[in-house]
Amino acid sequence: MPSVDVSEPPSVQCQVAADRTEGMVTISGIVSASKTIDGTYKLQILKQGPAGSSRLQQGGNFSAQPSTDARTSQARVSLEPGARLTAVLTVTAGGQVYECQAEL
Repeated sequence: MPSVDVSEPPSVQCQVAADRTEGMVTISGIVSASKTIDGTYKLQILKQGPAGSSRLQQGGNFSAQPSTDARTSQARVSLEPGARLTAVLTVTAGGQVYECQAEL
């Protein structure tokens, strides 16, 4: 019978949150951790639409505490009808790289 690996969940988790309001979208990079941890992040946003395309990139350091979401960055962009947006958050902490993404 094969063995089942019941390992702990990753100590760091990331999320890209999107909040739409009146033709705009606010993108937030969020990191949560099971223990206090410091690291770096990079948030990349690519928007493609009828008017063309644009790319936004933010990055820096963060510190996350247990049981508390740490907002790494936030960007607000217009999202006109027919446009598509992809946001990717890359987090490096504790010698590991974590990546999460949202598409609108």
